[in-house]
Amino acid sequence: VSFNHDGSILASGSDDKTIKLWNVKTGKLIRTLNAHNSYVSSVSFNHDGSIFASGSVDKTIKLWNVKTGKLIRTLNAHNGDVSSVSFNHDGSILASGGGDGFIPVRNRNFISVRSGDNGDNSIELWDVKTGKLIRTFNAHNDDVNSVSFNHDGSILASGSVDKTIKLWNVKTGKLVRTLNAHNDGVSSVSFNHDGSILASGSRDKTITVWYRPSGWSLDELIEGGCKRVRNYLSYNPNVSEEDKKLCK
Repeated sequence: VSFNHDGSILASGSDDKTIKLWNVKTGKLIRTLNAHNSYVSSVSFNHDGSIFASGSVDKTIKLWNVKTGKLIRTLNAHNGDVSSVSFNHDGSILASGGGDGFIPVRNRNFISVRSGDNGDNSIELWDVKTGKLIRTFNAHNDDVNSVSFNHDGSILASGSVDKTIKLWNVKTGKLVRTLNAHNDGVSSVSFNHDGSILASGSRDKTITVWYRPSGWSLDELIEGGCKRVRNYLSYNPNVSEEDKKLCK
């Protein structure tokens, strides 16, 4: 299930192969959408609620116009089940995660994660408009179960059956770091509203909360240091006027 941006519409995906849109205030069914050939495992709205995505065991991702209920396009890139779909902050990128095959990401650009026996456990970045591959991320040793963008879409987190969480720089394609804490496969990852916290859920029956998972930026490090020494610089008579301006 997934709410739209203002909480007025709820989308639900079901084993009956349908997606239903509900009016949250009245509880009434708005419409039923039929297109998948197997059960729908995940649904997600974009940032303004105009589009939502559905992922299915039929190995496809479908993008829908919320207002009209019409199918915009079907994304065929998976070799296995699509277990999760999630838009980035501005709806330009959609991440999708799968189980036995591979896992893509779409809209103007999209990331796809391949996994399982028929995949290579990679994450791929594609130009959706042209359908061309931009880059491939490789590091996981098993199925990728979940992908999640941070607040500004600069970092992508991926959780895998290999028990790790990996953080990727979306722009450069480089692996930022690998997080290890779980004793079994990671089934879900999710950033908070400002990207400062990442939560991960695992088959080991635990939830781990990571603070500043992608590290501190230079500006954040400088500000942190200034908070400690600002008063010292301002009121110490032995500090030069020039040095007092360091933390203004």
